[in-house]
Amino acid sequence: MDDTWHAARDALQQHFRALVTEFRQNHAAWQEAVRVHDRLSQAALIVREAAILTASKAVIAAYQALLAPPVERLARGEQPPEQEPHAEADE
Repeated sequence: MDDTWHAARDALQQHFRALVTEFRQNHAAWQEAVRVHDRLSQAALIVREAAILTASKAVIAAYQALLAPPVERLARGEQPPEQEPHAEADE
């Protein structure tokens, strides 16, 4: 797997982490809206949560598509190409 593949994987992971953070913030805001009985805010935050979940599903699908070719090659019994260690391995 080359640097392009790793860059794509890293970008997807970063995007997913950002969505997780956004989801947590949205959920905290929703909990506060529930606490103060603010139905309009609750409804808006639920709609926002649905949008965040939809975006998360898209990132997961992209990640699966990125992983599919290497997994298919391994399933056929092919050995992965030799590669230099990824920067994360050194950390």
